[in-house]
Amino acid sequence: MNSSIKMVMCAMFLIVLNSSVWPQSDNSKTSNASQSEKVYKASEVTKRPKVTFKPDAEYTSQAQQNNVTGTVFLWVVFRSSGEVTNIRPRSGLPFGLTERAMAAARKIKFEPGEKEGQRVSVLMIVEYEFRSPKR
Repeated sequence: MNSSIKMVMCAMFLIVLNSSVWPQSDNSKTSNASQSEKVYKASEVTKRPKVTFKPDAEYTSQAQQNNVTGTVFLWVVFRSSGEVTNIRPRSGLPFGLTERAMAAARKIKFEPGEKEGQRVSVLMIVEYEFRSPKR
């Protein structure tokens, strides 16, 4: 195969990777309006979201059997509407612990952040710590 055909194939592969075929959000229930609203960094708002309820993430039996401990860090958007969306792992743990942290994060309750007196969506990091449960 000559080099120009290889380059074209590589370019096509990259276009497919970046296309809209890949999901952009883990929360398909969120309206398009809230997905298109501006998302601020925590440093850009006058009042950060205040978490009022953060459920524990459950330890998996496989992680327990393998004595896995550590912290899962998640990027999370706290929407002005009160929804938690766009949950993405920043760093995770094996044996299903990252997924358990993401599932728990979806259930977080909070007071939305504000900028100049208006509710806004804010991107923040949420941590879930996993320590070996006592047997």
